[in-house]
Amino acid sequence: MNRDLRHRCETIVRTLDQRIGGIRVPFDLNALLDQLEADRGRPIELVPFSATAPGEPCGIWVGTDRLDLIYYEEATSPLHQDHIILHEVGHMVCDHTGAACPTPITSVACSPACCAPTRCETRWAPSSGAAPTLRWKNKKPS
Repeated sequence: MNRDLRHRCETIVRTLDQRIGGIRVPFDLNALLDQLEADRGRPIELVPFSATAPGEPCGIWVGTDRLDLIYYEEATSPLHQDHIILHEVGHMVCDHTGAACPTPITSVACSPACCAPTRCETRWAPSSGAAPTLRWKNKKPS
């Protein structure tokens, strides 16, 4: 790994660790999400969805002023779901921004706490043109 990249990553992790009061051992995804919610000052909603065609993203982070949404593939193993969610958390922690979300995501009916998305991790336009099937969850079941 490039030294500059490694240094930037170590700085991000050290800063996050100080801000949230440490990552708990043993690791607990829901506890980390609770810590991030407190640090960011807004809820994080986990939203399972089913990709409608091969090659579509298996996870998407949509950040709004009042809410962070993490979409993750529901038709995969729990370990892979955790990996997807943590990958999206990485985008959130690094404050990655991208182009405005395309129509399929912005047109999905969302929870009352949601406002119009201000950024999303990736451009996503399913090949079928259909929006994902969504169920709302606050936290990932244990």
